[in-house]
Amino acid sequence: MKVIVKNNNVNKAFKLLSKKLKKENFFQEVRDNQFFVSKSEKKRLRNKQAKTRIQKEQKRRLEELEQQDSLHYKKIQKGNKN
Repeated sequence: MKVIVKNNNVNKAFKLLSKKLKKENFFQEVRDNQFFVSKSEKKRLRNKQAKTRIQKEQKRRLEELEQQDSLHYKKIQKGNKN
């Protein structure tokens, strides 16, 4: 991976390098490989992440439905006033 330093602006080049590395999950891989993790621990972690992801998605869907219901209820009320 290459990053070109323009106009002796090392800070900007460093930020660009960090952004590229983060995009490729380099830091996450370094963190993951820092210590040995057994297969069962990896499986447990994947299951936990999946569970939280599913709960987050369900919460988002519920909020969308509640918002749609409230808009529908407002339309019905507005229609009854006329």
